[in-house]
Parts: sequence; structure tokens; C-alpha cells
Amino acid sequence: MTFLVLVLIAYLLGSLPTGTVVAKRVKKVDIREYGSGNTGAANVLRVAGPKAAAVVFTLDVLKGLIPVVLARSFLSSNVGPVLVGLAATAGHTWSLFLGFKGGKGVLTSLGSLLALAPLAGVISAATGAIIMAKCRYSSLGSLIGTFVGAVSLCFLILTGRKPAAYLIHVLIPTALIVWTHRENIHRLLSGTENRLEQGVEKTPVSSKD
Repeated sequence: MTFLVLVLIAYLLGSLPTGTVVAKRVKKVDIREYGSGNTGAANVLRVAGPKAAAVVFTLDVLKGLIPVVLARSFLSSNVGPVLVGLAATAGHTWSLFLGFKGGKGVLTSLGSLLALAPLAGVISAATGAIIMAKCRYSSLGSLIGTFVGAVSLCFLILTGRKPAAYLIHVLIPTALIVWTHRENIHRLLSGTENRLEQGVEKTPVSSKD
């Protein structure tokens, strides 16, 4: 019963439309109609500025971190916290409050990773930030940061510093983030991906990234 309650809490917390709410308060706009159309921190940066993006970044990470910290406190198994973290990421990606649509799950998944394996989480976040700063592609930084975080967690598992159950976090969130970035990957390969500074104009629903 405790596990199911924590999963529900994680999903609901993950579902909170932080990007939508912050952009609405700061710019009085629906973030889904501007820039890339995505509700994440990168699009909030384009549309509402760095302060608003920093708030969304922090809240989206906390949506994944808090439920896993709670799960590690109340559950005795190693699998339980991982599944709770997945529920938070699922909530962010398929938000109850946005008609089961939402963001791409990167920051909420990062929050879960920070709670499960802080070292791997920090390495993932630092790698993503460096890539974004160098190339100005949010999607590329997110993808490479995710892969580096997954490899780092695998190393910790193989060296016995983290339980084998954490492999679930390596496989499922990584696959989900690749899937939610499938259009970005296509645009990166074709050279048409928007950089962080681009795409502030109103965007038709069909062209959301």
C-alpha cells in the first residue's frame, strides 16, 4: 500500500505543469504556443528569460528527486524507489493537468538519478550543461547528458557501489528520453535544429519539438 501511495504521489508531483505555470505568470503566455512549444526549461528560457528558466529547472528536478528520497525512506526494496522515480518522470511526460501531454522527462529523470546516485546525477548534469554551453543545442545536451549519466550509473552498479536494480533507471528513462527527442534527433542530423536563442515566435501545434 505504501508503495502504491508513493507511486501516485510521484505521478501527481511529476504532472505539475511547472513550465506552463511559470511562463503564464511571468509572460502571460501559454508556453506551448511559443518557441519550440515544449514546456521545459529550455523553452521557458527562450520565451520568459533566464530567471524563469532557473525556477522551472529547479522545480522539474525536485519533481523527480523528492519522491525518490521519500521512497528510499519508506521502502525497504531497491526496486521501489526506482519505480517511484519512473512514475514521476511519467507524470512530467504525460501530465494529468495537460491532457496527458507534457515535457520530455529530462530534468525530472535527472532528479530521480540525483536521489538514487548523486555522483552519476552530478556528472550527467555537468555534461549536459557543458554541451549546451558549447553548442547551444538544448536537445543535444540533454541526450548526451542522459547517456553519460546512464554510463556513470552502470559503472557504479558494476563496481558494487549501487544495486543491480538501478539498471532499470539506466534502461527505461534513457529509452524514454531518446523517444521524446526523436524529432530533435532528426533535426540535429539534418542541421535544422533550433539553438537556445531561436524559436521565440508562436509555433503551430504540429511543429512542437
